[in-house]
Amino acid sequence: MKKLHGLSLVELLVAITVAGIILATVMTSYVSLEKSSRKIDLSRQLLRETNFALIRIGDRIRNNSIDYSKYSGENAPCSLENTEKLCLKRGIQIEQYEGNLLFAGQPLFSDIFHIQKAVFEVSPEEDPANLGNDQFQPKVQILLKLESAEKNPIKIDPLLLRTTISSRQYE
Repeated sequence: MKKLHGLSLVELLVAITVAGIILATVMTSYVSLEKSSRKIDLSRQLLRETNFALIRIGDRIRNNSIDYSKYSGENAPCSLENTEKLCLKRGIQIEQYEGNLLFAGQPLFSDIFHIQKAVFEVSPEEDPANLGNDQFQPKVQILLKLESAEKNPIKIDPLLLRTTISSRQYE
């Protein structure tokens, strides 16, 4: 009769410990990779939504005149000091409201993102038609600072964006 050799208790414990360490390392790497993947997906979605919003805003600025009449007077809805709102002719307004940008009363970003800061700087500050100089092309400089909303469990680094869009309409 042959004598069968088995594993001793010490060998079995060492094998289980080594397997546990390898499994823990693999699981930690997987969780880290999954978290990074979600952050990258969220960053891509933020860039897509930002691109969409800037295309819509840019289209409206290029195809409408800046409504300088709404920037003057005591009860003006827009002001050069309060730059969170942009007023264009034909009643078009773009403004920061409760962490989002509103365009025609509709939010431009989904609720998983938060607009921390939105600035619309109009130049020149006076209507070029009133200045008697049609060499000035009205421009709007847009500054946006976006981040993950508080309710979003995945946090990404804030995105700071600055661009200038010129109006092609002169009235």
